[in-house]
Amino acid sequence: MDVLTGVREPSPLKFGPAVPAELRVICRRALAHAPAGRYPDIASLQTALRDYLDHRESRTLSKSAEDGLEL
Repeated sequence: MDVLTGVREPSPLKFGPAVPAELRVICRRALAHAPAGRYPDIASLQTALRDYLDHRESRTLSKSAEDGLEL
């Protein structure tokens, strides 16, 4: 019965604190319960992942700068 309930009403994915918010969004969309909520094709998922990887260093530097300003 738990399996049937889980298929009908899936619980939200949980991520550890080390997983960046941008990556959480990509993962949740890729694994969305409703097909309409998922990436339309693998190329779109690949683009999202490449964009994330290409810009993660910039986001890290930006976050470090913001943290430095808060001091």
